[in-house]
Amino acid sequence: QVVIPPGHLVKLRQNIAALQSSGSPVPIVNTVMIRRLRSWLSEIQLAMYAPFFVEAGYDDVDQIAEFTDNEVGEMLQHVQSVAPEMPATHVHTIEEHVWNLREAQSHMNSGPVVPETE
Repeated sequence: QVVIPPGHLVKLRQNIAALQSSGSPVPIVNTVMIRRLRSWLSEIQLAMYAPFFVEAGYDDVDQIAEFTDNEVGEMLQHVQSVAPEMPATHVHTIEEHVWNLREAQSHMNSGPVVPETE
């Protein structure tokens, strides 16, 4: 179950109402992706930044794992723009763990190792 703080829920409802009244399409929030993002950040003791990642548009861990070093840098700049109190040590921790995500994803995508036969 995803718990949304009351203040965020009010803002979310206001934003949805504004979109509906303007005739704009209402974006669908993918709670599964957000849960995976929060889980990943929890593993590295930085779950408090999950809302900032989502606000900056980075809610897909699989996509983050595929980012180049430059894209990771851009992502962290965007996240820091909405979370200006983020210390440099946390930025470096996230950078290191994005590398770990890449490693894990490349191992998963490589498939099983099949021994050569003679």
